[in-house]
Amino acid sequence: MLLAELVDAFKVDYKFECLKRDTKEIYLTDKYLALMLSKTVSDLQKRLGIIEVSSTLTSTNGTQAYSISSSFMNPKAVLYDSYPLEKKSTQWIKEQYAQTGTPTCYAIQYEDRTAKLFLYPTPNSSETILLTGNYNYQLYSPSGGSTQDFGVFDGTSFSSNTVLPTQYDAAMLLGMMKQIFKDVGQDYDREISLLRVRQYNGEKFTYELGQEKYDKIPLTYSAGVTVLNEDFATKEIRITATYGGAITTDYTKGWNVAPTFVDDGSKIIITSSGEFSISKTQVDKNDDDADAYQVVGDETNTIHVNYYGADYGYMTIRIRVW
Repeated sequence: MLLAELVDAFKVDYKFECLKRDTKEIYLTDKYLALMLSKTVSDLQKRLGIIEVSSTLTSTNGTQAYSISSSFMNPKAVLYDSYPLEKKSTQWIKEQYAQTGTPTCYAIQYEDRTAKLFLYPTPNSSETILLTGNYNYQLYSPSGGSTQDFGVFDGTSFSSNTVLPTQYDAAMLLGMMKQIFKDVGQDYDREISLLRVRQYNGEKFTYELGQEKYDKIPLTYSAGVTVLNEDFATKEIRITATYGGAITTDYTKGWNVAPTFVDDGSKIIITSSGEFSISKTQVDKNDDDADAYQVVGDETNTIHVNYYGADYGYMTIRIRVW
């Protein structure tokens, strides 16, 4: 839904709600509607983690702390030179003996409204650091220009699409309404519960019913922040690999030519005819000892899921492309 359409729908809904309650309408300026909308978008993101982003940094020899983008609520994962780091507290890192080398741990500390990434050991070389996490939507700021986190608003008119996928439109309307009529909060919470069930049933693949855990590895090395997670992938495939055995396809949709899979003894090589996308491909897997990344040339053809020769038993891998 376009942003202007969503606001118009809210105005109609609000008028009808006032008629039902025999309550006089409050005149809501466009700027106040923008603030209400931004509050709702921010709340939905905090509760559901709808949009994920990634950002890259470059380590510096001898530098332990790095400022990170305010777009992150809190990074979910940090990869150093493609290898995942273990999360620790800043107190733990500061209590360790000074040491340089390849980092194995990280911590996040907030001070003076700025987030900093601490690495341990302190890097001794220049490598790529990839951070992923939920996007942190800021509230409407009249001095922030027409491009706001919730969409485009020039102070008098709304334009562009909403920043959240269309299945969240009803929740956005209810979230705005509950800021006026508090009892609507029950309907809002119910809608969020329904959306969360859809996530658990596979829309986002954070957790799968049946207690299989999926770790999301976003495949992007572009500079800045790139939105990675949206609903309704156009292409999807799920496979199950058995260590030393067969690789079977459990589910597939939308591919012009379905990807092929080969296990070379240290990694599973997934090959496509140019149908992967550097900023819109997501790999989920349920094995904590394996990692995934894109590797070849234009980064549209091949994905490797490394397991370094370890006996993983069986592993489920899901690939989604938008």
